[in-house]
Amino acid sequence: MSKVSRLSAILLLGLTMILARTLIWGTGGASAQSCSYQSVVLADDPIAYWRLGETSGPAVNISNLGSAVNGTYYYSDSLGVPGLVPRDPDLSTHSTVSIPNHDDINTNGPYNAKTIEIWFEAYYAKDNTQVLYEQGDRSDGLNLFLEGDQLHVGAWANNSGSWINTTITPGIIYHVALVFDGSSQTVTGYLNGASFGSLATSFTSIPSHSDGIAIGVINGETRLSNSRVGSGNLYLDGDMD
Repeated sequence: MSKVSRLSAILLLGLTMILARTLIWGTGGASAQSCSYQSVVLADDPIAYWRLGETSGPAVNISNLGSAVNGTYYYSDSLGVPGLVPRDPDLSTHSTVSIPNHDDINTNGPYNAKTIEIWFEAYYAKDNTQVLYEQGDRSDGLNLFLEGDQLHVGAWANNSGSWINTTITPGIIYHVALVFDGSSQTVTGYLNGASFGSLATSFTSIPSHSDGIAIGVINGETRLSNSRVGSGNLYLDGDMD
């Protein structure tokens, strides 16, 4: 597995306003000067938030679930590199990360709402799949991934799901968010604070799924479409923050 990804991620159990802080930090607005990016993220009360700015040790979760979901770096010699968030001093990493299972994330479903947010920069538009974040297995889960110059976000339950995609340009920093809303039976994707599409789902919730959670790579299996399942070293060749 190549040591190529710079990572962090935000996971919210419910829905959140998308994404005022992305626009603030992207444009250098007044709020970016008066408070830290981290404090604005934590104000949304995420169940998990991995800054991945460590220079040693685990990938520390700094939000509600605490050390129970601290992550494990695959490459401890690739820590402490510059991050991607504008005007934010926190460091990041070139290492992919595995996250332990937890009832509040994946093993005590059903879950009727999820929001996942990530900053990323892809080096290349590669033909093979590059995973940004995934949780679940071929039956149930959520993911964000790249194929060529297409960014995909989606959710699935009982082997049936919905994925939205949009075009990205390698070498550009983006903020992406996936929102699953069971009450409206939709999956919506956001890029730099703007929606790039919403699709209906056939389900109102996602059942428990314990196959694994990972940032920047696959931990076990993940569903890429209703007819394809991915496994193995489908890591991001790029940076995440």
